[in-house]
Order: sequence, then C-alpha cells, then structure tokens
Amino acid sequence: MRTLTFLIFLSLSLTTAAHAEVPTFEKPVVAVLQAGAKPRVGVPLALAVGATETVAIGYTSSAPGEEPAEVVLALTVSAADEAGITLDLAVSSASDPWRALVGARGVLHVSARGAVESLTITPASADLDALRALVWLALIPYPADGLGAGANWQTTELVHLPGRVRRSGVFRVRAIDQDSLTFDVELARQVLDKAPGDAGATIDSLSQLGRGTATLTRGHLFVDLAALPLATTTKLTVSGKKQSVSSTATLSVTHR
Repeated sequence: MRTLTFLIFLSLSLTTAAHAEVPTFEKPVVAVLQAGAKPRVGVPLALAVGATETVAIGYTSSAPGEEPAEVVLALTVSAADEAGITLDLAVSSASDPWRALVGARGVLHVSARGAVESLTITPASADLDALRALVWLALIPYPADGLGAGANWQTTELVHLPGRVRRSGVFRVRAIDQDSLTFDVELARQVLDKAPGDAGATIDSLSQLGRGTATLTRGHLFVDLAALPLATTTKLTVSGKKQSVSSTATLSVTHR
C-alpha cells in the first residue's frame, strides 16, 4: 500500500487517482517582470527533429522507511516548429515503487516555449500518475522575450485531471548565453479540489513549495536540477476528523 506521503505527492498531479483520465493542460500565463542586464538573449530552447536526451528524475521523501525513487526517460524529438515540439517518450528504467513503468511509451507535446500541452502514455497503469507528476514538475515554461542576468519572470499554470491543480513559479536569471540558462526556481503548487486519499481519507487541500537552482542547456527540454527541496502541507478529513500533515521531499533532474 502506498504511504500517505507518497499519496500526497501523487495528488499534486492527479487529484482523483483515476489513471484512465487524460489530463488537460491550460495555456500558461508567462510574464517577464524584469528584462535584466544587457546584452539580452533568447532562452536557449532549440530542439531539432531527431535530437535525443536521457533524463533521470529522482524523488526522495524524508519520511521514515522511504527509499529514494528514480525513473529514467529516453526522449526523441519527432517534430519541431514554431508551433511546438513533439517528443516520443519511453521509460528505460525505474526503481520501486515505479518499477512497473519500465517499457511504458508515450508522446509528449510542449509549446515552442517549453510548456506542457499534452502527455499520453501506454499501457495504462496506476503508476502513470507518478510519471505525469514527475514530468510536469521537471518542465518550465519560458518567456519569448530576450533575458539578461538578473531578469525575472513568473508563470501560472492550471491542469485539469479532472480535478484542478495550479502551479505558479517565479524565476530569476543568474546567467544566460546562447548555449545555457542558469536560474533560481521558486515553485508553488496547490490542489484546488478535494480528492480521495488513502484508507478512506479525503484530501481537503494541499499546498507545496520548492526552491532551488536549475540549468537549461541548448538541445535539451528538461533542466538539470541537482536538488529541489519540496515542503508539502496537506489538510485531511479522516473518519470525520480534520487533520493536518506536513512532509518534505527532494526532487532531482539529471541528464545521462
């Protein structure tokens, strides 16, 4: 049985835990708050058809007895133009509790600026909930405007799963050139609708905050993120009684 901490993590991306549902991603709102110092250059998100990347996404909970978990994705760009980018996705390896994902394949559509537009994966499995959560966590929407050191931009995203999850982010550029972008990340996510929990519990509300530093390299869609600490607060109703649970975990994204 999944622990409560693990269920809380899944709830950030699939509030109904019904893996047959295909999530709907709304177009994000992306706003540049400060353009930063000159010279300013565009975000180095340039992917060509045939480009490949292998990404390991790790999730480590601080809960007692929880082992670090990891899933490795192999991605190949099958289409890319001004409208967006399409990637074929395959799970090449995974550790518990996601070992059943090995061999799963799918198609990921993102906008030309990196925002997730759709993600379909087969075969159907309850573990797809976790995979969708990890992919969404590891992708950032970027502005079309040129940026310089010290620039700031913010994003607001909403996904229907069919329950609603909102993610907002504030990002500050540390360094940028034609080949890479390094930036500070502050992400906040909220489950906006009640969701079923473990052992008959109901998740009344859930919020999560993470801060870290990421690097995007030209030719990659996913960032490199050594560690993003995540603090989660969940309010539950269990057998008619209200409870509040706090948990921490760390997300990592690395290329192989």
